[in-house]
Formats: sequence, C-alpha cells, structure tokens
Amino acid sequence: MNRHYFVSLILAVFMLLFYSCKDHRHNTNRISTSEKEQVRNEHSISGPQKKIVVYGSLHCDECHDLLRKLDSRGIEYIFKDVDSSYDSFKEMNDKLLAIGYDGFVEYPVLDIEGDILIRPEYKQIEALLF
Repeated sequence: MNRHYFVSLILAVFMLLFYSCKDHRHNTNRISTSEKEQVRNEHSISGPQKKIVVYGSLHCDECHDLLRKLDSRGIEYIFKDVDSSYDSFKEMNDKLLAIGYDGFVEYPVLDIEGDILIRPEYKQIEALLF
C-alpha cells in the first residue's frame, strides 16, 4: 500500500466517526431524560385505552416522530429507552424472540397488549387501538 492511500483511508474513517457522533449529539435533546419511561396522560381518547409500551432510542428520529403523534392524539404510552437501560433492552428482546423474530431490529418497537409491532406505520397502530 502506498502512503497516500493509507492517509486517505485514515482521513475517511475520522470523517465518518465525526459525522456520526455529530448526528447523535443533535438528536439527543429531543426527549429529555426525565421523559424516558414516563406514562403519558390521556387527553382526547374516550373509553378504556390499551396499554402501549414503546421501545426505542433517544437517538432515533422515527421514535421521536411516533411519540409526537401519540402525544398529539392524547394516546397514553410508556417509553422505554433501550440504549440506556439493559432491562428495557432485554424486555424488548425477549418479546421479539417470543414471536419468533430474530432479524435486524428497527426502532421503534411497540407492544400493544401483546401485539408486537416493529417500526410500524401509524395506520397499523390505529388499527390495533380503535
């Protein structure tokens, strides 16, 4: 290997690490740490509501989008950050294994009273709730 190729390769690796760290720092503040596993109050849903557990990451844009939709519709849920809690990660993983899922996990993962959804469209969630 020539010296120029080696230097270019090292520079590319550092740039990749820098940009990936920058993205994580940017997304970290979207949900405060005090909101990690808090139950949301019901606002606009009438009648009894199903229990919803959302497993995700503070670094996940899709998780933030889903939580905003649930909040805006007054849907109560529990958010569990699988990056900061091994127990939450293990709980999610056990549920995925119980349904026979052993593929790549994309967040968010929802448990709606035993129905496990992996990175669902909001229409799938509505179908189980209403």
